[in-house]
Amino acid sequence: MKNKDSYKEIEKIKNEYQKQRKSFILLVITLFTVISIYAIIRNMNPDLVIVILIIVFSCIASYGFKLGLFYSVKTGLIYKEKIVNKVLKENFKTIEYNPWEGIEKKEIDATNMINMGTNFHSRDLIKGNFNNYDFVFSEVWIYNKKMRENIEEIETLFKGQWFIIDLKDRKVSNVQICDKIFFNTAMDSIFNSPNYNKVELEDIEFNSKFNVYAQSTLDAFKVLTPDMMLKIKQLKSKFECELLLCFIDNKLHIGINNHKDIFEFDDDKIEKKYIEEKIINEMNNIKNFIENLDI
Repeated sequence: MKNKDSYKEIEKIKNEYQKQRKSFILLVITLFTVISIYAIIRNMNPDLVIVILIIVFSCIASYGFKLGLFYSVKTGLIYKEKIVNKVLKENFKTIEYNPWEGIEKKEIDATNMINMGTNFHSRDLIKGNFNNYDFVFSEVWIYNKKMRENIEEIETLFKGQWFIIDLKDRKVSNVQICDKIFFNTAMDSIFNSPNYNKVELEDIEFNSKFNVYAQSTLDAFKVLTPDMMLKIKQLKSKFECELLLCFIDNKLHIGINNHKDIFEFDDDKIEKKYIEEKIINEMNNIKNFIENLDI
């Protein structure tokens, strides 16, 4: 019942926002019309009219921005804290969800797997256990921010989901599996670690999709059994995006570079069935992979 109330609450806020938005647009049209007519009647200096219009437009734009921001923040809070949190806890046992925290930058940086760029953002932290494997998950955005001719440019290096699975006492040496169409792996840069070697496996299809780097060729073959390579190919097929995997310090990192935020609020689809299926399907893909791990 509580979940249904949350959907109704968001719908109510959305309707109120749309009414305010229509009133706001009408106010803008009215003000510009009145100022224009007044300027014509009074035969005002065109330069003065432009200055007045700029000042009025700036004030109106500021109000409009605040109106949209308030709507976005308010609905986002309800969506994540009441709906997403409830769906996760109802469908996955032993899960903790914090929408405002994320995986720390140093944890991903320590893999030496991906160029970390100038900026790092992480949120929607989930901690849980699948099939006796402890894991953490969050949305991650890694990018370069730079100025070119006084214009700020954003170059996204990675945007998607990042999992870290604790393999406990299963000793796994450092092995990296990098999607061939992902161009921001550290191993492909001039600063790559000399301790890693590129490994070719017997699976031709797997070799065509991924580059494999390892500190020990033997360890790469131990980890990437035919069964494990099949599971990784299936995982890539399900997500239909660039995939990164790294075995390091008895942990498995999985990066899903789909340029999506799976917990992002979409006010065009405030439907209980759509939202719950979206969250559950995304989590189930990785849950099934973890449950079938054989390391």
